[in-house]
Amino acid sequence: MDFRSRYAAFLDELDAIAETHDELFDTEVRERLREVIDYHFVWDQPIGEDFPRVFAMFSDTADALVAAAVRSFIEEACALARAEGISTAAARHAAIEDDTLLGDEGGFGDYLVDTELTDAPVPPASDALYLSDARP
Repeated sequence: MDFRSRYAAFLDELDAIAETHDELFDTEVRERLREVIDYHFVWDQPIGEDFPRVFAMFSDTADALVAAAVRSFIEEACALARAEGISTAAARHAAIEDDTLLGDEGGFGDYLVDTELTDAPVPPASDALYLSDARP
């Protein structure tokens, strides 16, 4: 599998989650996805115990689905990007913002906000910031 194929598969995973959790399209969720992917994939920062578990979804179950999909994508995408020579932050940022790549239902813009490349890695915010007010 190459990076583009894995990215398309990730978009498909998000499509599947969105079928029962439409809050995945909320701006706050899309911003959280982007900050985590930027830090760990674009800037190739290691995944540790503090990897985000909360993505502003409306339930713990939905957050767990998103966190698992994102973590799996980042782990595999980093290895594939290294193997394919997609090694700079600029190249990885461009790869994430590839609007020609679509999953079954949509592209990166449906799930991630469009951002400028930062000058340095910015760690994701605390999970506490993304606990949804919509939770029971």
